[in-house]
Amino acid sequence: MRFGLRATWTDALTFPGHRFDVHPFRDNPAALGPLADVWVYGSNLNGRYQGRSHAVGQGCRHARPLTPDTERLPLAHLLDLSSFWEWNGPTCFLCHGWSGQRLTPDQHTHYITVLAGHQR
Repeated sequence: MRFGLRATWTDALTFPGHRFDVHPFRDNPAALGPLADVWVYGSNLNGRYQGRSHAVGQGCRHARPLTPDTERLPLAHLLDLSSFWEWNGPTCFLCHGWSGQRLTPDQHTHYITVLAGHQR
């Protein structure tokens, strides 16, 4: 698959982490509900490699293409990785170090509901 087509395909299936407010879910992981199993992708989600994690797709200028080296894990697991969320951890400041699988309509409704309740 040509790079341009692969990037377009990846962008159609994912969103960059900077578009997802993780705060309500980090404060209360039980609020994830149907979002717990959403797949997230990044170049260094577990912080095992040198350098920062970057999203796949066109989430930022550092974004990586989807490759066999891309790490994938459920959103609930990512939220549980405290080292990922440390200020000097492996996240990119532009894309927040990850991208997520597009949400289903039910997942999106749940996300909006949790955000509305968190802002009160």
